[in-house]
Amino acid sequence: MSVKMTKYAVLLLCSGILCLIGCRSGIMEEKPIAPPPVKQPEKEFSGKHEAAATGSPLETLAKVTSGMPDNSAAGINAKCLNVNKLIVPETGTGRFLSSDCFVTRWNILGPFIYDPENNKNPEFAEIVHEPFMQEEKDLTGAEKTANPNIGWQLARFESSKYPGEIDLRKLFKNQVRYAAVYAVTYLECAGPMSGLILYTGSSGFLKIWINHKLVHTYNQAVREGKWDQDAVKGIKLQQGFNQIVVKSVSGGGENWNFYFRLASENDLPLKFQPE
Repeated sequence: MSVKMTKYAVLLLCSGILCLIGCRSGIMEEKPIAPPPVKQPEKEFSGKHEAAATGSPLETLAKVTSGMPDNSAAGINAKCLNVNKLIVPETGTGRFLSSDCFVTRWNILGPFIYDPENNKNPEFAEIVHEPFMQEEKDLTGAEKTANPNIGWQLARFESSKYPGEIDLRKLFKNQVRYAAVYAVTYLECAGPMSGLILYTGSSGFLKIWINHKLVHTYNQAVREGKWDQDAVKGIKLQQGFNQIVVKSVSGGGENWNFYFRLASENDLPLKFQPE
């Protein structure tokens, strides 16, 4: 074999080896995608927070709507209060969140303006404990205030670009940075429920009462409000109406919002149907 032919054969052999190496390097081993970790509840509410026999949400609803020509749920929703029917998830329901997994219809009272100069760090977050209304845990969504410019608004936030976001800055047209509001709604349950998980989040400071009992407080640093930032397990609801009161205090940031949803004991999202 001539030297020229030998060089040609060696060249072909080298080309084949390089081609084989290139093909093997282009093969990507497919790795299984692990599901995201489930957020564990950060704390558990172990106290009792069923409504007492007197002053129950059902009686509150009756008092608030007394004298109205239409006391049906539809009449209540249209004239005075926001009522949401709770839908229990069926077995096999997915964990995907949609807008109806959040409570987005509230009676909003505010804004109550406060002076941030009187709330210097590290005590600044303690403004969430300031009672802007007396007996704040018992608010029904129909109280009168001493300020004629502050009253309840029936607010519905379904159009927000973030599902479930209660965008208070949008509600008040970006006119306030240091203020507080109260939000009240009612959840109607076909039967008693226990072992629920409350998921919430907020850009400012937050307190939540269920049937007159405090179940959650956030008074840490101002943050960007997102859903499921906080989780509280052991939540109970009674048959009939359950009164929810949320106190949201803006910390002066660019956003002012909060989120509220519930999940079953096995972490399946509950849904809410406005009435």
